[in-house]
Amino acid sequence: NAAVGGAAHSQHLANTALDLIPGGGKVEELYDHFKAMRSGGAFKGGIGLYLNSGFVHVDTRGTDATWSG
Repeated sequence: NAAVGGAAHSQHLANTALDLIPGGGKVEELYDHFKAMRSGGAFKGGIGLYLNSGFVHVDTRGTDATWSG
């Protein structure tokens, strides 16, 4: 995690997070999809949009958080 510039206490280290790269460059669509899933009660956790890097972070930390980076 440190090798890619990740946070010291990243959810990835707890195996509760993943970063998704959508096909076709539809990063914002994937981000919106996970926000809708969370709003519908599918999970409680973080959703991060990394538009310039082309991926969406999703985690199940138990509390909702939303950001872009």
